Order: sequence, then C-alpha cells, then structure tokens
Amino acid sequence: MKKWAVAACAVLMSAGMTLSAYAGWSQSNGQWYYYTDSGTPVYGQWVQDGGNWYFLDYDGTMAVNQLIDDTYYVNESGVMLTNSWRYIQDDPWAAESHWYYFGSNGQAYGDGWKTINGVKYHFSGQHMDTGWYEEDNNMYYLDSSGAMVTGWQYLYSDRADDWNDQNWYYFSTTGRMSRSREQSIGGADYIFDQYGRMLTGWVDPENFTSAYYDNITDDVNRLVYCEASGNEASGWRYLPTPDESDENWYYFRNGRAYTASYKTTALSDRYGVARIDNKIYCFTANGRMITGELELSDGRNYYFDESGAMVTGRVDIDGETFYYDKTGSLENIGAGYTGVKDGYLYDNGALVRAEDGMRYEVVHVDGKDYLVNESGKVKTGGTATDADGNKYDVDENDDGGYTIRRVN
Repeated sequence: MKKWAVAACAVLMSAGMTLSAYAGWSQSNGQWYYYTDSGTPVYGQWVQDGGNWYFLDYDGTMAVNQLIDDTYYVNESGVMLTNSWRYIQDDPWAAESHWYYFGSNGQAYGDGWKTINGVKYHFSGQHMDTGWYEEDNNMYYLDSSGAMVTGWQYLYSDRADDWNDQNWYYFSTTGRMSRSREQSIGGADYIFDQYGRMLTGWVDPENFTSAYYDNITDDVNRLVYCEASGNEASGWRYLPTPDESDENWYYFRNGRAYTASYKTTALSDRYGVARIDNKIYCFTANGRMITGELELSDGRNYYFDESGAMVTGRVDIDGETFYYDKTGSLENIGAGYTGVKDGYLYDNGALVRAEDGMRYEVVHVDGKDYLVNESGKVKTGGTATDADGNKYDVDENDDGGYTIRRVN
C-alpha cells in the first residue's frame, strides 16, 4: 500500500494542517509513520502524498477510519475523503451513527441546506438530517436517504399525539409543505389543514378543518366536500350529513353543494330548484335533495320522483291523478295546476272529481263553480243529471268559470 516516497506539499489545507516537504513513509508493527528528510517523525499533522492527504496522529501513527478534528475523515487506507458520503459512528458511548458528506476540501458539510449531485439535503451539526424538519415556520421532509422531497407524499405525522396517523402531504418545488390553505394542484383544488394534512370529507375551507378531525359547522353552505383523493367533489354524491346523523343525495360544483341559496332558483327561503342534465331537482337550505311531495307555505305543491327529478304534466301517484304545470320559468314550472286543463279540473295539482257513484257534482275551486263528472271532466254547457236525479243547466262565464243552475 504505502511505499517510500517524497512529495512536495503545495497546499495548506486549513488551520492546523501543517506543510511538510521532502518526507517519506515507514511501516513498523503494522503501523505507518511519516518522517521528514532529516528523519524526524511527524506528529499531529497532515501530509500529502501522491495527491492524497493523510493525518499522522499525536503518537505518530497514520490515522485510519476516524474523524479528524470533528471535520475531516480518513478511510481505511488513511486517505482523507473528498466529495464523498460516509456513515460514521461518531459517539461510541451512545452508539450513534450519522451520515456525513465531505466536500472538495475534505471538510464535512455543516449546518444548512446543501445541494449534492442535484439533490438538496440538510445538515445539522454536520449530521445529515432525515424526517420532518422545520425552519422559519416552514415544514420540510427529508426521506431516509436525506433527500428533500417535493410533490405528493404519504407520511406519518410528526406530532407525538398523532404519530401513527398517515396522511397525504404536498411539498412545493422548494420543499415547503402546504398547510392552512386551499391550493390548485394539477388542475384540481385541494385543502390542507394547519398540520399540512390533505383534508377529505366535509371540510370548512375558511378554518381549514374537516369533520374527520374536528367539530365543524353543520351549515353546508359554509362547507365543501373533498373526495378520498382530496379533489373537491363535482356531480352527484350520496353522503352522510356533516354531523353524520343522516344520509342524503347532494349535487356539487367545485366542492360546494347546491342549496336553496347556492346555484338554484329559489322557490322559498327553504327550497331552491336547479336544472341538471335537462331535469329539475329541488334542494333544501342544507343541500339535501328532495323526493316526493313538497308543499310550500304559500300552498304551492310540487312532486319529485324517487330519483329526485321534478314531475310535470298529468301523472298518477299512488292511485290518484295530478297535473303539474309543464310551462313557465324555473321558479314556476312544476307547480300543481289549479283550473281546467285539457277539459279536466285540478286544484293545486290534484284532480277534482265527482264522488264515486254521483255521476256529476258541483264543486267550488279558486272562487269558481264547476260541474264535474266522476273522472273529473268539466261540463262546459247544456244540461246534466246527477245520480240523485238533480238536473243542472250549465253556462260558461267570461272569467272561465260557470253559472250552474238546478232546474228541477
């Protein structure tokens, strides 16, 4: 390995590294020593030989596999490392080992961020860091190789009270973790809480909390819904309510549920309708899709089938006949019809008929009189006799009602 050699030292490595010229090596009892040309052994100094640097310890032996001055490292051949990684047990009492990186001048990288072969690392007290690292109120993550991560990462929490919780986190190209913010990533929107966790389920985007981790408001108008992927929901979803007391159908756009006050046309302060895929649906103030009959406080009636779609026109429901307006603006279409439609009489959508077995009956709807048969057909003129033999004469009025006189 070592041979008698003479080298001219031309570089002063640092303070404490002494220049030695015209020197040579000698081996004794398996140990290497270095002597000046006058035969004086070198102690506690660096010497250069063949382009490599060696350290002669304070007993004169060449140092191997050890840190020198807590700054340099010599390998098993005694050569000082440069531009190299080394895993070193630097505290034998604690049996701890750490990764070091020794730069072009042989010195171990110290505190701070360093870029090595295009990869960013962080060192604390010359030790390469791994795991979570906080600096200037920004969080970073260094993987098991020490490399600073970027992009999406599925990681265990750094908090002692939540150490076994795994979550998705996002790190920018600078390594900073996203937290307490809503952020567009790859064309989709995501929300992160104060700990950087990607939130899913019902999420409060103002306070960056979710029903999964915290108690949040039950007001759907102040929430968004995020899929398991973190994307804000769009389209139909069958979900538990924020307080998990019930399950309902909701319709979302950019994470927000349609409600009586969002993306709908109001029927009242409690209900709103929206056209979705050429059908009309109704939503409550808390975003729940309505099915079945809906009667408003002003007496208007609507009907939504089991899929939630608004029913219009003439329809049979549970053995009864109804008519819901097929025309009009969005806030008027679908209301139960009152009056005569296609020759039949309706009151708030319900067909008005003579009582079974009566043949004809005089009825009063919306301030007007009508003579209807058992199928709800309106007698518009002439005479008609009911099952009791009562005979009626019918004349149509200008207001659409009728003058009905009993003539026997």
